[in-house]
Amino acid sequence: MNNREETVLKNPYFDIQVKSGVTKHMGGPKATKELADLCNIDEDKYVLVVGCGNGVSACKIAMIYGCRIVGIDISEGMVEKSGKRSEKEVLTDRVEFSDDKQKAGT
Repeated sequence: MNNREETVLKNPYFDIQVKSGVTKHMGGPKATKELADLCNIDEDKYVLVVGCGNGVSACKIAMIYGCRIVGIDISEGMVEKSGKRSEKEVLTDRVEFSDDKQKAGT
């Protein structure tokens, strides 16, 4: 890990997000749906969600479109929350999350 990666991972903003379990992205659910529609996502597609946060968008995309999802995030805490969300929503057969750059690339 280089100094930049260490600085990003130690950012208190990420700690706050993990503790609260809340992440936001510009445009919210409407933007997610518009982007998914533009990408012609369907049950035959594999989707990579970069910066998956707490997994809300990734799980919603899998539920709505029936596709398979790999979500990655630099925050181990968020990846844990995402995994719990996919278990709760019974999506572990279609959704997986990782903070491991090597594993996510395979």
